[in-house]
Amino acid sequence: MNTLYIHIGTAKTGSSALQSFLRKNNKVLEEKGYCYPKFPFYYENVSKNRNGYFLRGEKLGNKGANFGECMNIVREAFEKCPNVILSDEGIWYESFKWHEQLFGIMQEKGYQTKIIVYLRRQDEYLASRWSQFVKEYAFKHQNCKIDEGIWENYLQRSKQSPRLNYGETLKKLEKIYGRENILVRRYDRNHFPEGSICADFLQAIGLERTDEFMEAGVVNLSLSPNTTEIYRALNSVVDVMSGEGTDDAKFLRNLLLSYSALSKENYPCSMFSKEEAEELLEHYHGENSRVAREYFGEEELFSSRIKPVAKWEKNSPGMQDDIIRFMGIVCIHFLKENRKIHKELQDLKLFRSKVRHPIHMLSRKLSNK
Repeated sequence: MNTLYIHIGTAKTGSSALQSFLRKNNKVLEEKGYCYPKFPFYYENVSKNRNGYFLRGEKLGNKGANFGECMNIVREAFEKCPNVILSDEGIWYESFKWHEQLFGIMQEKGYQTKIIVYLRRQDEYLASRWSQFVKEYAFKHQNCKIDEGIWENYLQRSKQSPRLNYGETLKKLEKIYGRENILVRRYDRNHFPEGSICADFLQAIGLERTDEFMEAGVVNLSLSPNTTEIYRALNSVVDVMSGEGTDDAKFLRNLLLSYSALSKENYPCSMFSKEEAEELLEHYHGENSRVAREYFGEEELFSSRIKPVAKWEKNSPGMQDDIIRFMGIVCIHFLKENRKIHKELQDLKLFRSKVRHPIHMLSRKLSNK
C-alpha cells in the first residue's frame, strides 16, 4: 500500500531545516522510493519548501486553494514512488475535526497515512515561540502594535493552549489515525542520531543517512531575548515611518539577526527563571511521562535539567550593549551603502566624460574647421 508521511510540526522544532533538507535531497530520496513533491503554487509569506501547506486548503474548511490540483500531483508522485512525504508545521494546531476530514480523504484515495510529530520541552518551546511571534508580527499585522508584547502576558495566554499538553493531543490523534500510525520524535539533539534532526527524520521513515545526502544548512536563525525585545519595540513604529512596513521590518530583523549570536554569548539568559520553568514542567509532567512510556519505553520524555542561567531582564547591562551594537550596525550599513552610491556616481561621471553624444562630437569637429 502507498504510504503518505505527513510531518505536522510542532512549530519551533527544526521544521524549516527539515523541509530545506528534503527539498535539496528529493532526487536521492526518489532513488530510495520516497518523494517530496514540489507544487507550482505560491502562498503569501509561506516558504515553498512547506509542501504540505495546501492540506490546510478550502476543501478542509480553511482558507486556501489548489487542494485538488495538489492532490493530483501527490497521485503522480505515487506513480513514481511508493512513499510520499508532505510537511507543514501548522498542521499540529488544526482542529481534530479537520484531522478527521483529512484522514477520510486519504482513506478514499487509498493511502496509508502516517503522522510524524516532533515534541519540544514546553519551556524551551514557549521561549522560542515568543521570539518567532515577535519576528512574524510585523509581517502579518502591519496596522497593529504588539500591545500585549510583554513576555509575561504572552506566557499566560500560551499556557492555556491545549496543544502544549502533548499527551492529550496525541490521544485524540491516535483515535483518528491509529496509534501505530503516529511517529513521535523528541526535539533534542541528545536523542538525534549523529546529533542531526535530518538523520533523525530519515530514521523515522525507515532510511539511514548516508554521504549521498546534502546538508540542509541553517535555515531559520533565532533572535536572542535582547534582540527580540528591540525588534518588538521597533515593530510599533515601522508602519508609521514608511508605507512599506513589511520591507522595513525585514530589513531591521536582518540587522538584529546579524549579531544575535553575539548577544546570546555575551548575555546568556532564559525567559524563565529556574522556578518558573520547573513549575511549568511539573504541570505537564504526568502526560509527558505517559507519552515517554508509551512511545519510548522510558519514564521521562525530556531532560529535567534546567540550564543555570539568569532570567532575562529588559534593563540588564546586556540590553544597553545590544542597543549600541544595533545603532553601530545601522550606521555601518548606511556608510557602506553611501560608499557604494558614491562609487557608482563617480563611475557614471567618468563614463560620461569619455563617451560623448555623436551629434555633440560632430558639432565640435565642424566648429574646429
